[in-house]
Amino acid sequence: MGVGSLVCRHFGSCSFLQRRLKTVLERATRQQLDWNRKIESHADPNVDASSLNSTSTLSFRDDCKMPFQRRFQDNAQTRPQKAIKELGTLEWVDIGPFGKISAVHGDPLQQATDALLVPVPPNLVPTMGLGLRVLELGGKSLTSALVKRAKTLVTKQLDALHATKDEYKDQADFKHAEYAASRLEMGSVILTPTFGVAKATLLAFVVTPFFWQTSPREASLKLRHTIKRALEFVNESEISTVACPQIANAIYGYEPQNGYKILIEEAHDAMLGLDSDEPKYNLNAVVFVDDDEQTARNFSRALVFVAHVKIPELQTLPAPVYHNRQSERLIEFDESVLGFCKRAFRITYKRYYPKGSKRKRWLRLLKPYVWRPFRALEPPPLLLYKATGQPALLQHGPRPFYKNGVSHVHFPLLRPRMQGLQVGANGQWKARIRPEPIFTSTRSYY
Repeated sequence: MGVGSLVCRHFGSCSFLQRRLKTVLERATRQQLDWNRKIESHADPNVDASSLNSTSTLSFRDDCKMPFQRRFQDNAQTRPQKAIKELGTLEWVDIGPFGKISAVHGDPLQQATDALLVPVPPNLVPTMGLGLRVLELGGKSLTSALVKRAKTLVTKQLDALHATKDEYKDQADFKHAEYAASRLEMGSVILTPTFGVAKATLLAFVVTPFFWQTSPREASLKLRHTIKRALEFVNESEISTVACPQIANAIYGYEPQNGYKILIEEAHDAMLGLDSDEPKYNLNAVVFVDDDEQTARNFSRALVFVAHVKIPELQTLPAPVYHNRQSERLIEFDESVLGFCKRAFRITYKRYYPKGSKRKRWLRLLKPYVWRPFRALEPPPLLLYKATGQPALLQHGPRPFYKNGVSHVHFPLLRPRMQGLQVGANGQWKARIRPEPIFTSTRSYY
């Protein structure tokens, strides 16, 4: 008998070891089934948990045929399903002749668009999310079509690389490039038929990395590169309407920083063709859809924010800045005044009082009156539309503890704010590294 060979021992039907092995298998299978039933009882309020403690073996033999199948999976049609209330379109932005971007709460598979973006990892084997759901519904036909077209895409990449082989002076560099070309690149799109899975005309599988989060900045750059390549391919393929779910979660659920805003910004730029030398305007509608209500609302909030940044009619200005620009006047100075202002020497005046200590003046007269809550928590300015001057829909949040309950400032305050503080990224006040020197300032601090 060679080393590593398998030894199979067959016991008779009356053997003690055979009966012992059968008992262990039945016990393990029964425990697995009972565990599944208890999990289903917690998930389904219509199931009585007390009825699951029975050890009746009437249907045990049938259940053992699929030991890891849920108990209520076979009769899922007769069991009452919990209906998900879809809110429909939450927000939409019209970009004039270029098209429309909208945020929808609903099932991505029920969107009647030309294409549906489906995120998949580079090995085309998703373990969670929309990608796994689509491949399970599509079955073997969809999986075969996806793998065949992925192989065709990789072959084209390798042929393009071998055509430029003479440009590589070092063989190691060519081997490295060949290895990279034999893999699906991040942002690549594979078009397949739907096979009845979705109402869309085509399924566009977008290759996403296994995880985004190496650093917040690199994760954002990866996501921006992925969605940009995908939308450019869709636009060049003469596809007019696209449904896009949340593809920023990748396979392990990490979400890049400002992922919703990045997706909408790249969709806006792709529809306008801002990054293309010869733009094509085939893409005229992008629908960001998700069946999770919180995700859909995040899309709608990001859409409002991006619209106020990108669209000229919705761009905002602080109210003091707007009124300052509206009241600008041209002042004409005489040449003598301009000549006086160009004089190199400083204008000094005679001092009629002794020069006191700056530190003692700061400690005795200024410091007791500087740290006031309403001085530090100055309310934010009111935002107005740059084009019309009307109050904008998107405003900064009010800050608490300000005097008289003022939430926003329409005109500049007469009393200056604290110069040594600033608001951090998390909304808390922190000291500046180099505060403004108060002794050289001409403002009054008390």
